[in-house]
Amino acid sequence: MASAEDIKKLLKSERFSVGLIPQLEAYLISQVDSAAYDFEANRTLIKLYQFFPTNSNSDCITVAGLLAMIYGELSEFGAISCLIPESQKSVEPFPLLIRAVESRDACTFATFW
Repeated sequence: MASAEDIKKLLKSERFSVGLIPQLEAYLISQVDSAAYDFEANRTLIKLYQFFPTNSNSDCITVAGLLAMIYGELSEFGAISCLIPESQKSVEPFPLLIRAVESRDACTFATFW
């Protein structure tokens, strides 16, 4: 498992390499396990999915969005979301995630919970 420092180095040297996808996916899952959050790494993973759509993983896309909602700044979910194709945004559980973010942002917490 690559550390946060290893990932930062990889992002500087291999940002647009398809070979980086498995490492970023593993790092994404490690963020869930450790309650950590790395917006830059997650956004790069979603961008790589745009460049290499055959390597796209819908579960990782959802997890990246969920982490952005939970740990990110308000704008980070939008930054992740705008990189995701509409075809993937229309498949559950992503629509549920979008509704949760909208409820959170509108302060309709009863709807959110």
